[in-house]
Amino acid sequence: MIELDDVTVTAKAATIIDHISLQLEPGRRTGLIGQSGSGKSTIARVLLGLIAPTRGEVRFNGKPLAALDRAGRRDFRRTLQPVFQDGSESLNPRRTVVASINEAAARAERRDGDELSPVDLLALVGLGPELLKRYPGQLSGGQRQRVSIARALAVRPSLLVLDEPTSALDGVSQQAVITTVNRLATESGVGLLLISHDLTVIERLCDDIHVLDGGEIVESGPRDQILYHPVHERTQTLRDAARVIAGA
Repeated sequence: MIELDDVTVTAKAATIIDHISLQLEPGRRTGLIGQSGSGKSTIARVLLGLIAPTRGEVRFNGKPLAALDRAGRRDFRRTLQPVFQDGSESLNPRRTVVASINEAAARAERRDGDELSPVDLLALVGLGPELLKRYPGQLSGGQRQRVSIARALAVRPSLLVLDEPTSALDGVSQQAVITTVNRLATESGVGLLLISHDLTVIERLCDDIHVLDGGEIVESGPRDQILYHPVHERTQTLRDAARVIAGA
Protein backbone atom coordinates (compact mmCIF):
# COMPACT_ATOMS: atom_id res chain seq x y z
CA MET A 1 0.00 0.00 0.00
CA ILE A 2 2.56 2.57 1.16
CA GLU A 3 6.32 2.25 0.92
CA LEU A 4 9.31 4.29 1.96
CA ASP A 5 12.23 3.42 -0.30
CA ASP A 6 15.67 4.42 1.02
CA VAL A 7 14.37 7.71 2.43
CA THR A 8 16.69 10.28 3.98
CA VAL A 9 15.69 13.63 5.47
CA THR A 10 18.23 16.30 6.32
CA ALA A 11 17.80 19.74 7.87
CA LYS A 12 20.49 22.39 8.32
CA ALA A 13 23.17 19.86 7.32
CA ALA A 14 21.99 17.41 10.02
CA THR A 15 20.55 14.00 9.09
CA ILE A 16 17.19 13.42 10.79
CA ILE A 17 16.43 10.00 9.28
CA ASP A 18 18.86 8.02 7.18
CA HIS A 19 18.17 5.39 4.49
CA ILE A 20 14.77 4.34 5.84
CA SER A 21 12.93 1.60 3.95
CA LEU A 22 9.53 0.57 5.23
CA GLN A 23 6.48 -1.19 3.78
CA LEU A 24 3.00 -0.82 5.24
CA GLU A 25 0.52 -3.45 4.13
CA PRO A 26 -3.28 -3.65 4.43
CA GLY A 27 -4.35 -5.25 7.69
CA ARG A 28 -0.83 -5.35 9.16
CA ARG A 29 -0.01 -3.77 12.49
CA THR A 30 3.46 -2.28 12.34
CA GLY A 31 5.28 -0.75 15.28
CA LEU A 32 8.05 1.84 15.11
CA ILE A 33 9.85 2.32 18.41
CA GLY A 34 12.73 4.50 19.52
CA GLN A 35 13.75 7.06 22.07
CA SER A 36 12.83 10.74 21.79
CA GLY A 37 14.79 12.35 18.98
CA SER A 38 15.34 9.10 17.09
CA GLY A 39 13.34 10.30 14.07
CA LYS A 40 10.01 8.56 14.63
CA SER A 41 7.77 11.57 14.07
CA THR A 42 9.77 12.62 11.01
CA ILE A 43 9.02 9.25 9.44
CA ALA A 44 5.32 9.79 10.19
CA ARG A 45 5.38 13.22 8.52
CA VAL A 46 7.10 11.81 5.44
CA LEU A 47 4.51 9.01 5.22
CA LEU A 48 1.67 11.51 5.50
CA GLY A 49 3.15 13.66 2.75
CA LEU A 50 3.70 16.59 5.12
CA ILE A 51 7.40 16.84 4.34
CA ALA A 52 9.32 15.66 1.29
CA PRO A 53 12.36 13.41 1.62
CA THR A 54 15.75 14.83 0.79
CA ARG A 55 16.59 11.56 -0.92
CA GLY A 56 14.61 8.42 -1.65
CA GLU A 57 10.95 7.99 -2.53
CA VAL A 58 7.51 7.50 -1.02
CA ARG A 59 5.17 5.30 -3.05
CA PHE A 60 1.41 4.82 -2.78
CA ASN A 61 0.07 1.70 -4.48
CA GLY A 62 3.30 1.50 -6.44
CA LYS A 63 3.28 5.12 -7.67
CA PRO A 64 5.62 7.86 -6.40
CA LEU A 65 3.75 10.16 -4.05
CA ALA A 66 5.30 13.20 -5.68
CA ALA A 67 3.89 12.15 -9.06
CA LEU A 68 0.26 11.64 -7.99
CA ASP A 69 -2.35 13.79 -9.67
CA ARG A 70 -5.14 15.51 -7.75
CA ALA A 71 -7.37 12.43 -7.71
CA GLY A 72 -4.47 10.24 -6.63
CA ARG A 73 -3.60 12.52 -3.73
CA ARG A 74 -7.24 12.57 -2.66
CA ASP A 75 -7.25 8.77 -2.60
CA PHE A 76 -4.01 8.85 -0.64
CA ARG A 77 -5.52 11.14 2.02
CA ARG A 78 -8.57 8.88 2.29
CA THR A 79 -6.41 5.81 2.67
CA LEU A 80 -4.03 7.16 5.31
CA GLN A 81 -5.20 9.02 8.39
CA PRO A 82 -3.15 10.32 11.34
CA VAL A 83 -3.90 10.18 15.05
CA PHE A 84 -1.61 12.52 16.98
CA GLN A 85 -0.19 12.41 20.50
CA ASP A 86 -2.72 14.83 21.94
CA GLY A 87 -6.32 14.48 20.84
CA SER A 88 -6.76 18.24 21.01
CA GLU A 89 -4.37 18.58 18.03
CA SER A 90 -7.02 16.96 15.81
CA LEU A 91 -10.02 18.80 17.24
CA ASN A 92 -11.01 22.43 16.83
CA PRO A 93 -11.77 23.74 20.35
CA ARG A 94 -14.59 25.86 18.91
CA ARG A 95 -16.36 22.95 17.25
CA THR A 96 -18.52 20.34 18.91
CA VAL A 97 -17.68 16.67 18.55
CA VAL A 98 -20.37 16.16 15.94
CA ALA A 99 -19.19 19.18 13.93
CA SER A 100 -15.59 17.90 13.92
CA ILE A 101 -16.65 14.44 12.75
CA ASN A 102 -18.96 15.83 10.07
CA GLU A 103 -16.19 18.14 8.82
CA ALA A 104 -13.85 15.17 8.31
CA ALA A 105 -16.56 13.16 6.58
CA ALA A 106 -17.37 16.08 4.23
CA ARG A 107 -13.72 16.45 3.25
CA ALA A 108 -13.63 12.79 2.29
CA GLU A 109 -16.23 13.47 -0.40
CA ARG A 110 -17.58 9.94 -0.21
CA ARG A 111 -20.47 9.18 -2.55
CA ASP A 112 -20.68 5.40 -2.24
CA GLY A 113 -23.34 5.18 0.46
CA ASP A 114 -20.78 3.71 2.84
CA GLU A 115 -20.70 6.62 5.27
CA LEU A 116 -21.06 6.05 8.98
CA SER A 117 -23.04 8.46 11.12
CA PRO A 118 -21.33 10.33 13.99
CA VAL A 119 -23.25 8.13 16.43
CA ASP A 120 -21.93 5.00 14.70
CA LEU A 121 -18.38 6.35 14.70
CA LEU A 122 -18.48 7.15 18.41
CA ALA A 123 -19.85 3.68 19.08
CA LEU A 124 -16.88 2.19 17.22
CA VAL A 125 -14.52 3.80 19.72
CA GLY A 126 -16.64 2.96 22.75
CA LEU A 127 -18.26 6.35 23.33
CA GLY A 128 -21.92 7.27 23.64
CA PRO A 129 -24.02 9.80 21.69
CA GLU A 130 -24.23 12.09 24.72
CA LEU A 131 -20.77 13.43 23.77
CA LEU A 132 -21.85 14.68 20.34
CA LYS A 133 -22.74 18.20 21.45
CA ARG A 134 -19.76 18.65 23.75
CA TYR A 135 -16.65 20.68 22.98
CA PRO A 136 -13.12 19.23 23.30
CA GLY A 137 -12.55 21.17 26.52
CA GLN A 138 -15.49 19.31 28.06
CA LEU A 139 -13.90 15.89 27.42
CA SER A 140 -11.26 13.93 29.30
CA GLY A 141 -7.92 13.26 27.62
CA GLY A 142 -8.92 9.68 26.84
CA GLN A 143 -12.25 10.78 25.41
CA ARG A 144 -10.56 13.38 23.20
CA GLN A 145 -8.16 10.78 21.86
CA ARG A 146 -10.96 8.35 21.06
CA VAL A 147 -12.97 11.13 19.38
CA SER A 148 -9.85 11.85 17.29
CA ILE A 149 -9.79 8.21 16.23
CA ALA A 150 -13.50 8.36 15.39
CA ARG A 151 -12.84 11.47 13.30
CA ALA A 152 -10.05 9.69 11.44
CA LEU A 153 -12.36 6.73 10.80
CA ALA A 154 -14.97 9.03 9.24
CA VAL A 155 -13.17 8.76 5.89
CA ARG A 156 -13.00 4.94 6.17
CA PRO A 157 -9.19 4.74 5.91
CA SER A 158 -7.24 1.57 5.26
CA LEU A 159 -4.37 2.66 7.50
CA LEU A 160 -4.03 4.70 10.69
CA VAL A 161 -0.75 6.37 11.62
CA LEU A 162 -0.77 6.71 15.40
CA ASP A 163 2.03 8.95 16.67
CA GLU A 164 2.49 8.38 20.44
CA PRO A 165 -1.30 8.10 20.88
CA THR A 166 -1.16 7.22 24.61
CA SER A 167 1.87 9.08 25.95
CA ALA A 168 -0.13 12.14 27.07
CA LEU A 169 -2.73 10.04 28.94
CA ASP A 170 -3.04 8.64 32.44
CA GLY A 171 -2.92 4.87 32.95
CA VAL A 172 -6.68 4.29 32.80
CA SER A 173 -7.09 6.36 29.64
CA GLN A 174 -4.10 4.62 28.06
CA GLN A 175 -5.73 1.26 28.55
CA ALA A 176 -9.02 2.52 27.09
CA VAL A 177 -7.29 3.81 23.95
CA ILE A 178 -5.18 0.64 23.54
CA THR A 179 -8.29 -1.52 23.90
CA THR A 180 -10.15 0.65 21.37
CA VAL A 181 -7.36 0.50 18.77
CA ASN A 182 -6.89 -3.23 19.25
CA ARG A 183 -10.60 -3.92 18.78
CA LEU A 184 -10.82 -1.68 15.70
CA ALA A 185 -7.84 -3.36 14.07
CA THR A 186 -9.23 -6.80 14.82
CA GLU A 187 -12.82 -6.17 13.78
CA SER A 188 -12.40 -3.78 10.84
CA GLY A 189 -9.05 -4.92 9.46
CA VAL A 190 -7.66 -1.39 9.36
CA GLY A 191 -3.86 -1.39 9.21
CA LEU A 192 -1.75 0.40 11.81
CA LEU A 193 1.55 2.17 12.01
CA LEU A 194 2.04 2.73 15.73
CA ILE A 195 4.87 5.07 16.70
CA SER A 196 5.94 4.97 20.32
CA HIS A 197 8.84 5.04 22.76
CA ASP A 198 6.97 2.49 24.91
CA LEU A 199 7.62 -1.13 24.01
CA THR A 200 4.71 -2.23 26.22
CA VAL A 201 2.22 -0.37 24.00
CA ILE A 202 3.89 -1.73 20.86
CA GLU A 203 3.67 -5.26 22.27
CA ARG A 204 -0.08 -4.97 22.81
CA LEU A 205 -0.91 -3.81 19.32
CA CYS A 206 1.68 -4.78 16.71
CA ASP A 207 2.60 -7.77 14.55
CA ASP A 208 5.95 -6.41 13.33
CA ILE A 209 8.37 -4.05 15.01
CA HIS A 210 11.08 -1.75 13.64
CA VAL A 211 13.57 -0.30 16.13
CA LEU A 212 14.87 3.19 15.39
CA ASP A 213 18.09 4.66 16.77
CA GLY A 214 19.81 7.83 15.62
CA GLY A 215 17.56 8.15 12.58
CA GLU A 216 18.23 4.60 11.35
CA ILE A 217 16.27 1.37 11.61
CA VAL A 218 18.69 -0.86 13.51
CA GLU A 219 16.52 -3.96 13.92
CA SER A 220 13.29 -5.30 12.41
CA GLY A 221 11.28 -8.45 12.88
CA PRO A 222 8.12 -10.13 14.12
CA ARG A 223 6.94 -9.03 17.55
CA ASP A 224 8.07 -12.13 19.43
CA GLN A 225 11.53 -12.03 17.90
CA ILE A 226 12.04 -8.41 18.93
CA LEU A 227 10.57 -8.92 22.39
CA TYR A 228 12.25 -12.18 23.34
CA HIS A 229 15.32 -12.48 21.10
CA PRO A 230 16.56 -8.94 20.43
CA VAL A 231 19.94 -8.58 18.77
CA HIS A 232 20.74 -4.87 18.76
CA GLU A 233 21.83 -3.12 21.93
CA ARG A 234 19.17 -0.41 21.55
CA THR A 235 16.41 -3.01 21.34
CA GLN A 236 17.70 -4.72 24.47
CA THR A 237 17.76 -1.39 26.31
CA LEU A 238 14.17 -0.59 25.35
CA ARG A 239 13.04 -4.08 26.34
CA ASP A 240 14.76 -3.89 29.71
CA ALA A 241 13.26 -0.46 30.38
CA ALA A 242 9.78 -1.81 29.60
CA ARG A 243 10.32 -4.67 32.06
CA VAL A 244 11.40 -2.28 34.80
CA ILE A 245 8.33 -0.11 34.26
CA ALA A 246 6.04 -3.17 34.20
CA GLY A 247 7.62 -4.44 37.42
CA ALA A 248 7.10 -1.09 39.10
